[in-house]
Amino acid sequence: MDDSSPQSRGDAIPSEMEIVDCFTRLIFNAGDELGASDRKILDTLALVDCNLAHCQDPGEAGAYLRELGVREMIRLVRQVQDHYPNPGSHPDPSQGVKAAGKRSPASQGQPARA
Repeated sequence: MDDSSPQSRGDAIPSEMEIVDCFTRLIFNAGDELGASDRKILDTLALVDCNLAHCQDPGEAGAYLRELGVREMIRLVRQVQDHYPNPGSHPDPSQGVKAAGKRSPASQGQPARA
């Protein structure tokens, strides 16, 4: 993990760029490079998007993200920031904020909203 990570700076919430960097690693199948902060981002992503509710596989998350358009990706970045856990906590998918039902980003054009 580099010095710009939320943990090294003591931030509670990652910046938009940190979330985008994590999404980029997922999209390009670099899941083996995920640090603790990236894992929390992935867990929060699963919390805010019903299509990833039970996703623990970075490859699956990356495949999903590859199908999204720019607007949908921007929306997800904001949702991850809005629902990112407080310091010392971990997202609990059972307490999710996801909309009911599954949607395909390719067929629906956007991920589920909180």
